[in-house]
Amino acid sequence: MSHHRTIALSVCALTIVSTAILTGCRIGADDRKTPAEAEPPTLREVNPADYRLSNGGYAFATDFGARCMLVTEGTHPNIHCYLSFRDSEPLVEDPESGKPVAPDSILIDEQGARIVASTSGGQDFFDLPLLPADSRLSIGKFSCTLGVTLVCTTDRGSFAFDPTTATASLPAPPTSTSRPSSPSETTPGQGTLCGQLGEDNVLVNRGQVDCATAMSVMTRYRDPATVTDGNAQHATVDDWYCATPTLGKSTINGYRSACERASGTDEIMLKGSTEPILSNVVNAEDYEYSGQSYAPRTFFFRTPAANFYCAMRAAPSGTTLDVTAGCNGATADGMPADAPDLPSGSSGAPRKATAIELTASGSHFAAQGSPGFTNLDDTAGTKPLAVGDTIFVYSNWCTVTTTDSITCTDGTHRFRITPSTSTLE
Repeated sequence: MSHHRTIALSVCALTIVSTAILTGCRIGADDRKTPAEAEPPTLREVNPADYRLSNGGYAFATDFGARCMLVTEGTHPNIHCYLSFRDSEPLVEDPESGKPVAPDSILIDEQGARIVASTSGGQDFFDLPLLPADSRLSIGKFSCTLGVTLVCTTDRGSFAFDPTTATASLPAPPTSTSRPSSPSETTPGQGTLCGQLGEDNVLVNRGQVDCATAMSVMTRYRDPATVTDGNAQHATVDDWYCATPTLGKSTINGYRSACERASGTDEIMLKGSTEPILSNVVNAEDYEYSGQSYAPRTFFFRTPAANFYCAMRAAPSGTTLDVTAGCNGATADGMPADAPDLPSGSSGAPRKATAIELTASGSHFAAQGSPGFTNLDDTAGTKPLAVGDTIFVYSNWCTVTTTDSITCTDGTHRFRITPSTSTLE
């Protein structure tokens, strides 16, 4: 891209961006990677001069149609991105008429980040240079990174926009200085997607963590200049203890790196762009059974009410792994009341289903001769999965939704069981 390119953008456009009326808000283990494996994907830092406007500020477009402007100086510094949202996006207030209208942009300024409707609709944004994939435009505290998602950040807020779903993820607004607020009002909780590091996602797995802290801690930990210890790449960043699993263990648990606060109450994770965005993910290896009766890898758990005993098994199949998740009732007749009768044994005599399982072909009931998803070697020692917790094993994950119910899925198929009902999809 030529350094001599000029961008014709009127002072009027700057004024519109700077004065837009803002409304509506929507918001482990010991074996670890080698340093070479742990490095995040390389981002290209673009030259800000290529995106400099002739009358101040910076601007760029993306190949999926986003148009963004960064006003880094003056009385109203901001980032304003025009985006195409999904049709079901909640309406916001029109800045001129005050009526509910469809949003067309996200604005980050001194009031934080929020989804808005602009007065210009971005019509003054034209002939903008493209921000290439896997690159970042940074000017001081302002930056926009284009990976799988578009992530823009300032010291006042941030957002991540996913063009494949036409949805945005915005952290909670900053704390007001006029009165104290409780953590639940101001700090993003578990499951919050804070932004991207390379092409990987930084999210809050447990507790309450503001996104600025999450991004700062994970960025500094993953910096190749950070001194780490051993194969586990242990490092302490402020009051956070961080580590990175090996590629194999990362695949099992569904994350690249994890940092836990010294208090043990908060945890942030770095997850690959293709990995599901989950929260309260436990360390699957804490549930793995090492006995020889179950091979090659089996992870046992139960509901807190001990009415369902479950397992996830990973067995080699050629160059891939077949993962099966399933549950048995605690007793022979402990499956949901709506469980069907199935042929069983050599005679094919009907028998009420004794298991529910999820395989590569989908979810279904089964009539097992013995409870195949219960650790018969140590049933009493089976660890409960707490309400809201998720165990992830390779491509499947299970979540305890209440003390006596559980849901398992592979992202396409799923089952859910309660003491009285079941759902197969």
